[in-house]
Amino acid sequence: PITSSDARQASTAGTGNPAPPTANPMDTYKVSSWWKMGAGRESLETDTHACVAQLGAAHSPDNRTQQVTRGLVVCMHGKGWKALREK
Repeated sequence: PITSSDARQASTAGTGNPAPPTANPMDTYKVSSWWKMGAGRESLETDTHACVAQLGAAHSPDNRTQQVTRGLVVCMHGKGWKALREK
């Protein structure tokens, strides 16, 4: 079977452009807020805990510094949440 990595390499083959690097789920971002239509704080906490349980404790958000991992952002996006990244 073709993996997503194979697909990326094939899409850039012959263009002279290197394949984009694979994203690391442990990359960190500073997120100032989370948004989901019709959801509140309890839903955010429930979905965050579910993602951390799925991904592992290393993906626990740091509420003091607002740092989250890419893996957590992807998991939360799958649950309908949008992260507002701080600039």
